[in-house]
Amino acid sequence: MGVAGFWGAFTMTIDDKGRLTIPSSFRKTLDEQIVVRWNKDDRTIEIFSADGWTNFYQHIMSLPFLDSKTQFIRTMVGADAFNVSIDKQGRVLIPGEFKERAGIQGGQAVVTGAMDRVKVWSPETWAAAKTKWETEDFFNEFGSK
Repeated sequence: MGVAGFWGAFTMTIDDKGRLTIPSSFRKTLDEQIVVRWNKDDRTIEIFSADGWTNFYQHIMSLPFLDSKTQFIRTMVGADAFNVSIDKQGRVLIPGEFKERAGIQGGQAVVTGAMDRVKVWSPETWAAAKTKWETEDFFNEFGSK
């Protein structure tokens, strides 16, 4: 048995109907019913297992209820998330608006593990993220806090 979570980076196909093939190693951890969410911060599409989404949801719901920013966050996160199914061929339908926002054009996307979730990137956005990772010192900055 492997370590729990999502690990690795894969270039995968998106067919003409907008169905993304999920890497087989990720399908073993994902449920048949998953949540697909837009992440505006890094311009990616996120895919959560049922347990992963429950954890994310509980965190959002733990924020102060009467705070106006919290209410806005809940509204926008809820509006930018969809329950979807993985089909028998291991594909998931990605909403067209999400693909457009992410800059995914043509038939390929980069699918990466992000430990507790899966991220879907345009090849260009992924290349820029890798460059940033390789040129900035994240660990020292994180460790100094």
